[in-house]
Amino acid sequence: LLIKANGLMNLKGYSSIDVISPPSGIMIFVIVAMLFGCSEFADLIRIRKSKEYFVKCFAVIAVISLLFSMFTIQPISHDQIVFVDVGQGACTHIRSGGLDVMIDGGGARDRSVGEKTLKPYLLKNGARNLDLALATHEDMDHIKGLEELRECFKVKDLVIWSAAGEVFRLGDDVAIETLWPIGGPDTQDDKQENDESSVFMIHYKGVKVLVTGDLGEDGERDMIKFYESQGRPDKIRADVLNVGHHGSKHSTSDEFLEAVRPRFAVIQVGRNNYGHPSKETLERLEAHGIQILRNDRDGAIGLRIGKAGIKAIHLMIG
Repeated sequence: LLIKANGLMNLKGYSSIDVISPPSGIMIFVIVAMLFGCSEFADLIRIRKSKEYFVKCFAVIAVISLLFSMFTIQPISHDQIVFVDVGQGACTHIRSGGLDVMIDGGGARDRSVGEKTLKPYLLKNGARNLDLALATHEDMDHIKGLEELRECFKVKDLVIWSAAGEVFRLGDDVAIETLWPIGGPDTQDDKQENDESSVFMIHYKGVKVLVTGDLGEDGERDMIKFYESQGRPDKIRADVLNVGHHGSKHSTSDEFLEAVRPRFAVIQVGRNNYGHPSKETLERLEAHGIQILRNDRDGAIGLRIGKAGIKAIHLMIG
């Protein structure tokens, strides 16, 4: 009955506002302080007019709240790059200098990933708006979540197509560079294919993260050949590889892994009927000595970046 009453009072969202989640310590303090203020013990202190005792009690509550908050801190909330768990889809969140940027946003046929997953995630992690959204390509499990998010959350700019050479700067030492495809929309078909996925290199204070969308082996090979012909084969080398096409056997070739040379491979995958990630891809990654991280097993994956590179990797299941 209470849930139904709350639903009626909500008026389909018109009577409510969205706020970012306050620190857990503040929430604990407010709840405990309210319970204390309603207690018989607090009434007794008020009757005795002992202000000093009140101050001491609230000081104790504050200390207890601080201690409890230390055990409820979610490290991923402070990580600079997060591979968000959106199920069978891809989403990378980058934070820099108060800016929030997403590359892809997942998407599903039976639910609104933008409203039900991305919006709560952003509010929970202190984002008041999304400054920039980039889509690697137009497949549902990459762009639909971003389009849904734009309907219920402030998204300042959504870029659906990006070609090699474009750079999105987020700070002095932070930028997102487009490495592929060569040429713009005028040189492409109306329907963007997997091998035309925009490939992004995230440069974050010396750490490089390569996001490849659904790029397949042919696209990987073409990109390698192009940068070799330019005398810049190291252009696609990265510390972290966001594995192409959710770990499909038709992506992440041996040749590509030798060119990228990542230390870590992130596979953004959920429950699916496609066989992702494939046994062949997993074996190739293991053969190259690359540490594998997966959303379906590890949950959200956060990178904490320090002066000397990747300082920590945090996993958050559930």
